[in-house]
Amino acid sequence: MHVPDIQADPEFVSAKALHGFGTPGPEGLQELEAAATAAGSLPEAERLVIEGLLAERRGELDKAVSAFTRVTELAPGDYLGFLLLGQQRMQEQKYVDAQQ
Repeated sequence: MHVPDIQADPEFVSAKALHGFGTPGPEGLQELEAAATAAGSLPEAERLVIEGLLAERRGELDKAVSAFTRVTELAPGDYLGFLLLGQQRMQEQKYVDAQQ
């Protein structure tokens, strides 16, 4: 899994999710929700990244941590799950958890 380029493929679901996550306000949330809806056929790790981003955006922090943790288990060689999980733990001020 890599950070996708939405301009290269505007239908790339992961790119839409990351773009929506970074876009403030209801417009970004709508884009992220649309990406989550379209993610059903994606590999589990990729789908869980999107679900975790949506959960984080909605303030469902336990659900986000659970999704990102599972991503690290499914794709231990991929940085994205670890990055997102670490960032979430840092925001929660769980610094020891963030280091692991």
